[in-house]
Amino acid sequence: MVRDILSPVKGVISEINPSLDAKPEVMNSDPYDDGWVAVIKSDSNMAELLSAEDYLDLMKKRVAEELRKIKGL
Repeated sequence: MVRDILSPVKGVISEINPSLDAKPEVMNSDPYDDGWVAVIKSDSNMAELLSAEDYLDLMKKRVAEELRKIKGL
């Protein structure tokens, strides 16, 4: 199965995780260790990226905003 994977940076993939061929579910269960997807050589400013915690907070706020719109609050 082939799926697109969104990335916050542009660059060149220099390495892929071959173990995902046999166990792709590891991407979801252990994304920061065994479930890594690729190494990307990027010219992007990595300091501008959000941490996982900050991104989660941002998404929670966006979900809350959408729920307020749906409920008319």
